Amino acid sequence: MDICDDNWVPPDMILSKRSDWAIWYTQIRLLAHGQGVWQYVDPDIREPNDPTEPKAPRYSDDANIVDGRDKDDVMHERMMDFEIEVDKWNREKKGISRVAFCICETVAREHCWLMMDEERWHPRQLLQDLRRWFVVCSCYDCLPATSQTRMNGPCLLKP
Repeated sequence: MDICDDNWVPPDMILSKRSDWAIWYTQIRLLAHGQGVWQYVDPDIREPNDPTEPKAPRYSDDANIVDGRDKDDVMHERMMDFEIEVDKWNREKKGISRVAFCICETVAREHCWLMMDEERWHPRQLLQDLRRWFVVCSCYDCLPATSQTRMNGPCLLKP
């Protein structure tokens, strides 16, 4: 079954221990890509944005002809473009909701407490919170100076 279908169900993979993270995260990332919303849920984006609701075009009375065409024809064309943008916006919002649902449905019950904050129910925030719990980072900043496994490189835990 295609993950873009309305009947798609979450994978059987349940995130219950640290060793599950890589496969589980890959499935969530594939779902988000399939929904066309990874750019909105990627936990590594520093300045995230959400889909912007399109604004309806306004009919202006300032001219009768636009680019050699009747103003009504131009307005009709703009309304058709607006409807396409609204459909896209609705699909993106639905895709983000589907990713959030999949995250919540595939985290083991004993870890549901990690997702209790209503303010953080956006998939990006859920992924950030879960990553802090399930990913062990060995970057220079996260491990003490006495650690032999400390690595130079990007921190896996910082958004």
